[in-house]
Amino acid sequence: KAVSVADTALTCAIKAGLADVALVLLQRNSYSMYQLRQSLLAASQVGALTVAQVLLPLYKTHFHPQEDLLGALEFLQAACQNNNSDSSRPFIEFLLAEGCPLDRYGIEGLKTACQHGNMVAIQALVSAGASVSEVAADEEVVNVVAQVDNWRVLRYLIDNSPAEVFHAERIKGVLSDALFCGSAKSLKVLLNRTHITDRKALLSDCTPPALHTLALCGHKESLHSPRCKNDHTGYLRTIKWLLKKQFVEIDGRDKMGRTALSMASLIGHLEVATLLVGEGKADPNAGDNYNNTPLFISAMYGDLQMVEYLVEKARADVNVI
Repeated sequence: KAVSVADTALTCAIKAGLADVALVLLQRNSYSMYQLRQSLLAASQVGALTVAQVLLPLYKTHFHPQEDLLGALEFLQAACQNNNSDSSRPFIEFLLAEGCPLDRYGIEGLKTACQHGNMVAIQALVSAGASVSEVAADEEVVNVVAQVDNWRVLRYLIDNSPAEVFHAERIKGVLSDALFCGSAKSLKVLLNRTHITDRKALLSDCTPPALHTLALCGHKESLHSPRCKNDHTGYLRTIKWLLKKQFVEIDGRDKMGRTALSMASLIGHLEVATLLVGEGKADPNAGDNYNNTPLFISAMYGDLQMVEYLVEKARADVNVI
C-alpha cells in the first residue's frame, strides 16, 4: 500500500511539473518495472526531461540492455501529444538517443504529432529522418488534420511532399472532411497550395457539393462529429470566403437538383439562407427535381421564420410554391 501511494505521488508530481519532488521520491522509494514505465509515460506527456533522465536508467535495469527500449512507441507518442510543444524536441531527441528506434517508430510518432498539431515534434522527427511523404499519404491522418483544422500541419505536409501525393481525387476527399467540419483555414490551404487547375469544378464535384455541405453542417444543432472543434460561425466564414473568391456556383445543384438554399431551408438554417441570398444572390425560386422550392420546403416543415424570411426578404414567389 505504501508503494502504491508513493507511485501515485510520483506520477502526480511529474504531471504537475514538480521535477524536484519527483526526484526526491525516486531517491527514497523503490519502484517496479511497471511503475517506472507509467512514470516515464507521464514524463513523456509533459516533457519532463530532467525526471526522465533519472527514470530511464532505472527502467533499463529491468530488461536486457541490447533489446529495443520497451514501451518506446508509447513514450514517443506521448511526447508527440505533449501540449507544451516547446519541450517536445529535446524529449524526442532524448528518447531517440536512448534506444527508441526511429526506423520502427518514427512514422507512428510523426502521425501522432500531425494529428495533435504538434509542429515542434513533427520537425524534430523529420530532422531525425522520419518520412513526411509517407505520413502525408496516410488518408486517415490527413483527414483528421483537416477535420480539426490543424492548417499549419496540413500546409507542412503539402509543402514537403511530392505533388502526386495530393492528386485531385485525394484532395477532394480531404476537402469534404474540411467542409464537413467547417475547417476554414484548412480549406484555404487545400485550395491555395495544391495543384488544382479548376477549383470551382472540384468543389462542385464533392459529394455533396461544397455549399450544400456547409449549409447542412453549419447549423448549431448539426455539429455532431466528435472531431469537429469549430463552432457554427466557422461554416459561415467559409461560405463567405468561397463566395468572395467565386469558387462556388451559388445555385449549383446536387444529384436531386437541390441548391444550397434548399438545404438551408430543409434544416432551418436562417443564417446561411440570409448569407446565400444577401451576399450570394441565390435564387429563392429554384426548384429541385421534384419542383420543390426553398419556400415549399420550409413551409412543409412548418418553419415560420424561414418562410417569413424567404417571402419578405428574399422575395420568393409564393405562386411558384
